[in-house]
Amino acid sequence: MSDEKSIVHKFNIFNFGLSVGISFAVYLFVIAMLAWQFHWGTDLVEITGTWYIGYAPTPLGGFIGILWGFADGFIGGVFVSWIYNMLQSRKGKK
Repeated sequence: MSDEKSIVHKFNIFNFGLSVGISFAVYLFVIAMLAWQFHWGTDLVEITGTWYIGYAPTPLGGFIGILWGFADGFIGGVFVSWIYNMLQSRKGKK
């Protein structure tokens, strides 16, 4: 019978970073396109554009958002999964 306390589940840091990066890139692109076509969320895109240079409610701004979203999401996802794995490792040592 296995001891449940010794089981430690960890994230694959790279894959988690990729999934968050891709998700955030798609999100920024979709929001930019909705703002461009239908003027929905234009204020959100413009405010977000103050953080991400070039991000705007235009097709070019949407593609720039893809780049920023992927980079920021990937780095954030790697960081969050690294912290998670570190905390899981501590849990396994108890």
